[in-house]
Amino acid sequence: GKVVMKIPKGVSSGQRLKLGGKGIKSKSGSRGDQFVELLIKIPKQPDEAYEEAARKVKEGAFNPRESLY
Repeated sequence: GKVVMKIPKGVSSGQRLKLGGKGIKSKSGSRGDQFVELLIKIPKQPDEAYEEAARKVKEGAFNPRESLY
């Protein structure tokens, strides 16, 4: 299912984050942990839309996940 995950400030591509209790269900019914590996990709030639999104993030007005809820 869907989860909300807080990405800590300053993380790098390749780092792993843990979602406690969100992994595969065991035979006893308890759930393990799920690990998420981050892949951060930044375009080499940013277009105008990317530049605008970066400005909004800097100003605190941009929510890239608003369409998910």
